[in-house]
Amino acid sequence: MDFSGKRVMLTGAGKGIGRALAEMLVKRGAGVYAMTRSAGDVRALQRDLKIEAVQVDLANVEATRAA
Repeated sequence: MDFSGKRVMLTGAGKGIGRALAEMLVKRGAGVYAMTRSAGDVRALQRDLKIEAVQVDLANVEATRAA
Protein backbone atom coordinates (compact mmCIF):
# COMPACT_ATOMS: atom_id res chain seq x y z
CA MET A 1 0.00 0.00 0.00
CA ASP A 2 1.34 3.44 -0.97
CA PHE A 3 1.08 6.25 1.58
CA SER A 4 2.75 8.92 -0.57
CA GLY A 5 1.34 12.35 0.19
CA LYS A 6 -0.31 11.18 3.42
CA ARG A 7 0.52 12.55 6.89
CA VAL A 8 0.29 10.28 9.93
CA MET A 9 0.29 11.22 13.62
CA LEU A 10 1.61 8.21 15.51
CA THR A 11 1.65 7.73 19.28
CA GLY A 12 3.91 5.21 20.99
CA ALA A 13 6.38 5.46 18.14
CA GLY A 14 9.53 5.06 20.22
CA LYS A 15 9.57 1.31 20.69
CA GLY A 16 8.00 -1.99 19.72
CA ILE A 17 4.97 -2.02 17.43
CA GLY A 18 4.86 1.79 17.27
CA ARG A 19 8.46 1.97 16.07
CA ALA A 20 7.89 -0.80 13.52
CA LEU A 21 4.79 0.99 12.25
CA ALA A 22 6.71 4.27 11.93
CA GLU A 23 9.40 2.50 9.89
CA MET A 24 6.81 0.84 7.63
CA LEU A 25 4.93 4.09 7.03
CA VAL A 26 8.14 5.98 6.16
CA LYS A 27 9.18 3.22 3.72
CA ARG A 28 5.76 3.52 2.07
CA GLY A 29 6.04 7.26 1.61
CA ALA A 30 4.06 8.73 4.52
CA GLY A 31 5.08 11.84 6.36
CA VAL A 32 5.15 10.75 10.01
CA TYR A 33 4.76 12.94 13.10
CA ALA A 34 5.76 10.71 16.01
CA MET A 35 5.06 11.02 19.73
CA THR A 36 6.90 9.13 22.43
CA ARG A 37 7.61 9.53 26.15
CA SER A 38 11.40 9.27 25.93
CA ALA A 39 13.77 12.02 24.81
CA GLY A 40 16.21 9.32 23.70
CA ASP A 41 13.55 7.77 21.49
CA VAL A 42 12.81 11.19 19.96
CA ARG A 43 16.47 11.59 19.01
CA ALA A 44 16.63 8.04 17.61
CA LEU A 45 13.50 8.54 15.50
CA GLN A 46 14.80 11.82 14.14
CA ARG A 47 18.23 10.34 13.41
CA ASP A 48 17.15 6.97 12.00
CA LEU A 49 13.92 7.80 10.17
CA LYS A 50 14.35 11.54 9.48
CA ILE A 51 10.85 12.27 10.81
CA GLU A 52 9.31 14.87 13.08
CA ALA A 53 9.11 13.60 16.65
CA VAL A 54 8.14 15.08 20.00
CA GLN A 55 8.50 13.91 23.58
CA VAL A 56 5.14 13.85 25.36
CA ASP A 57 3.34 11.75 27.95
CA LEU A 58 -0.25 11.64 26.70
CA ALA A 59 -1.45 10.56 30.15
CA ASN A 60 -0.34 13.98 31.44
CA VAL A 61 -2.84 16.61 30.25
CA GLU A 62 -0.55 19.59 30.88
CA ALA A 63 2.35 17.95 29.05
CA THR A 64 0.09 17.09 26.14
CA ARG A 65 -1.14 20.67 25.84
CA ALA A 66 2.42 21.96 25.98
CA ALA A 67 3.54 19.64 23.18
